[in-house]
Amino acid sequence: MKQGLLCFLYFSILPFVAAGQSWQTEYTPLNSIYRDTDLLKKLDHKLEKDLGTPPASNREFIREIYTDRVETIKENIENEHYLFDTSINNYLDQILQEILIANPELPKSEINLFVSRYPSPNASCLGEGSIVFNIGLIRRLENEDQIAFVLCHELAHYMGHHVNNNIEKTGNSLASLEDNAKIKKIKKSKYNRQAQLEQLLSGLVYNNRLHSRMDESSADSLGMNFYLKTDYAPQEALNCILLLDQLDTDKYVGTPDIKKWFNFKEYPFKDRWLQERKVGLSKMKVNRDQALVDTLKTHPDCKIRYGLLSLQIKDQAISPTSKAKIDNETIDNIKSYADFEMIESYFRIENYGRCLFHALQLLEIYPENSYLRSKVGLSLVAIYEAQKNHQLNSYVDPIKNQQEDYKKVLLFIHNLRLSEIKKIAYYFLNRSASEFNQNEDYLFAYWQITKAMSLPEKADEIKKKYSKVFPKGKYADYFSE
Repeated sequence: MKQGLLCFLYFSILPFVAAGQSWQTEYTPLNSIYRDTDLLKKLDHKLEKDLGTPPASNREFIREIYTDRVETIKENIENEHYLFDTSINNYLDQILQEILIANPELPKSEINLFVSRYPSPNASCLGEGSIVFNIGLIRRLENEDQIAFVLCHELAHYMGHHVNNNIEKTGNSLASLEDNAKIKKIKKSKYNRQAQLEQLLSGLVYNNRLHSRMDESSADSLGMNFYLKTDYAPQEALNCILLLDQLDTDKYVGTPDIKKWFNFKEYPFKDRWLQERKVGLSKMKVNRDQALVDTLKTHPDCKIRYGLLSLQIKDQAISPTSKAKIDNETIDNIKSYADFEMIESYFRIENYGRCLFHALQLLEIYPENSYLRSKVGLSLVAIYEAQKNHQLNSYVDPIKNQQEDYKKVLLFIHNLRLSEIKKIAYYFLNRSASEFNQNEDYLFAYWQITKAMSLPEKADEIKKKYSKVFPKGKYADYFSE
């Protein structure tokens, strides 16, 4: 289920461009390896403290959730879901420190700020002191002030104990359901037990979401109190709320020119690759159940939130630029990093349809970028392997219920036969092989697809090239097999 911006969960910069990064030709993913144990010790210490706080009722259930929450954070650190020691971390931490200094009542020692690789435009309070700021949100905000308001909002969730309170409510609700005669009757049923349980529990989920909406309004209000004590512009907090309505659309509007990238002299583009197929008697179309989407929203309507916050700041709502900390070069660079990192994120979580889509989008801006070219190649190879193993739906989203631009890329993928995916991947990589033969990812993708094309001599040539340029590269084990 899609999560909204600034929601909370129950469970769950390297050198700037001015000094080195050339977006036009290359990109190196940011560091996500954590080598310091101090944070892990801090998490354990806070957990030990939290385990002594649950009420007598459902104590073991709550302790289990608290323990699982910290273990999940540790697993995310180990699995490199978070960025560490980058300029993005430093930038966000500086903003956080300014908020904490302006609000001495906030427990500075309990707060952890994680920058996650998650591509969804979201930020989360985990409830034990950790705030997670997704890379997918960083790329959508406009300035430092808006980042500050998001942080204030999540700090308000923590100070309001919203997550822990809802864990306790959930524990109480589940306990009462266990004694419910309906549950006992369902468990004795011979058929459709799962469907009956889901229907019964749906009421519980909806009620929790109503509590969530109330918490969001509270976090807006308390967060604004924190925010107003800083030097950030009040108007930018309102602008941030207005921005929420735009986050269901892609940052870059327009379908990538699929034909331009996948039309080759040796293998011309086929128009049927972009034609909608018929399913039964009707064509594939985007069908959104808007009523359901609205019912399950975890946040109040943005216009309502805007109105309430406008009343709260009153005459402090001034020109967006009179107090805003505008540093276009810095924020633009960070957002560019986030654009590239989102592609890396989708590839790592094996959503190859999304990875291909966003890589093609950025290629329209940086057509000679070796990283983007390699990610297109790697995605195509992965899609080929998935299709070959009859697992395409596990790695590529379905066409239904997608935005129009993304839908067209998905339509292209789903229209391809196995042999066509292989040939498109090969000719795409082969076309620029000499230009990008110093790129490790490019060489690896090129090698994989030449093997799939049954070109042993070319595959052996690429293998020798890789071994010479990257003798201890990240794909060395694959080449040694």
